[in-house]
Amino acid sequence: MHDVIRDMALWVACEHGSKPKFGVFDSTALSSIYASDQLAKWREAERLSLWHSTLPISLGEPFSLNLLTMMVGKTGLNKFPKDYFKSGQALKVLDLSHNANLVEIPAEIGELTNLQYLNLSHTRITELPIELNKLKRSRCLMLNFIGPLTIPKMLMSSLSSLQVFSELMILFRSFIQRPYYYDEILFLGELECLEDLKDISIVLFSFSSLEMLLNSTKLQRRIKYLRLEFFSPEYSPLSLNNWELTRHERIICNLQNLEVTKCGIPNLTWLTNAPNLRSLKIVGCDSINAIVSEDFGAGEIGEVNWQVLGSLETLELRNLPRLRSICQSALRFPSLKNVNVYSCNALTNLPFDSDSARSLERIVGETCWWNSLDWEDQSTKDVFSSRFQDIFDYSHTGEMYPYRVEIKLFPCFSRASFFLAAKCGVFLNWL
Repeated sequence: MHDVIRDMALWVACEHGSKPKFGVFDSTALSSIYASDQLAKWREAERLSLWHSTLPISLGEPFSLNLLTMMVGKTGLNKFPKDYFKSGQALKVLDLSHNANLVEIPAEIGELTNLQYLNLSHTRITELPIELNKLKRSRCLMLNFIGPLTIPKMLMSSLSSLQVFSELMILFRSFIQRPYYYDEILFLGELECLEDLKDISIVLFSFSSLEMLLNSTKLQRRIKYLRLEFFSPEYSPLSLNNWELTRHERIICNLQNLEVTKCGIPNLTWLTNAPNLRSLKIVGCDSINAIVSEDFGAGEIGEVNWQVLGSLETLELRNLPRLRSICQSALRFPSLKNVNVYSCNALTNLPFDSDSARSLERIVGETCWWNSLDWEDQSTKDVFSSRFQDIFDYSHTGEMYPYRVEIKLFPCFSRASFFLAAKCGVFLNWL
């Protein structure tokens, strides 16, 4: 948003400047506020954003007893003063994401009894205080990319109003330091018992956890973003090879994004029951030989090929030495836009025919791999050859690197837009 438009919008929102209800400060704006000694005026604001400030952030006292929204990000904040949250009963939205020095949250956060949205993503917090169990009105809890994080037992199950939960962790670091194989089933059980929960984004590290998810109707309906990491066959009490799926049961209707990394699984045939899957990323799985198994018969595929992976928009396959097939039969892929393939030398055909993937914009891969592919006929090859880009040429075009898949869990608003939307009551349902 242009600075002039931003300032005008905030001026109008603050009733022509007479009531400083909205405060949006970056480093430059905060410098001018400190210099002009106007900080006391803004302590009465109802909604505040302190963003990307190189100045030391002083939080010696709450800004306002009527503060509804507080967003502090990309600052030098590392902790809160004692008793800081005790007078914040009106606060509904607290966003502390992207504060790299923030290492702890005080127990007094439990005093924010009206809090509905809490975002602690991209901080260095290592443990959630048990006092969070007092936040009975909390609807959204974001804990993405924090690293090893201790969540007290029964904390999640106490958040009875929770609707959105997201904990997507840092690769490698989280796996090494968290004993997931033993405790994540209990954690899933806590999420399962939350009746209002609608949206889950989570990482799983064991076959038994995945089996629990696939056998739980409640979890299937709620899972939106799933990442599977470091599954090893020797840890699997039940083999997914023989896991039976029926077409109209175990539908994972809400799953939109799936990442599978370093997992010892042979296929992902159960994805045929994920009709809304939009993004699929598989990396470093040495055992996988097919996305949809050959046992999922050609006749059966032929009957439902307009449904199987029908919502998929992005497909990324990387370092899969045994992958021979995505699917034995050609699929429609009506929504597919981007395919990225790297180091999948055993993959010798794509599930395309002349009616497939009409929305496809590009296929990115190695030229030697592309030239070795088998095609149903020359006309199909010609159609898709025009959309192929060599990976090395593509990475130098200035566009997004093809292996970076960005998942947007919420609409992206600028900081000023956030407050304008809040003024109109249209940003989420929590303001």
